[in-house]
Amino acid sequence: EITPDGNPNIIGNHDFTKDAFALDLKKSKSLFKNLQQFTGLTQADIIRDLKEKQDVLRWLVKKDINTVDGVGHVIAKYYTNKNNLLKAIKTR
Repeated sequence: EITPDGNPNIIGNHDFTKDAFALDLKKSKSLFKNLQQFTGLTQADIIRDLKEKQDVLRWLVKKDINTVDGVGHVIAKYYTNKNNLLKAIKTR
């Protein structure tokens, strides 16, 4: 992210040898402030929400759900019946 004074604040990086992206949102100086302002959620709520979404994405990968229809179906379930979807993901 770019700070108000124009300097970079590194919150993530890509490890090419592992083909993995590491992101440390707690290092962000503005992300949570902006999200809190526009959503009304607390930082803890935002972190919990991101963790739930991460769990869903990992489950999609684990189950090899990678078509537009398949992913769309799961995302629709997430936004219409999140509790049941998360319960199903945790029990599988």
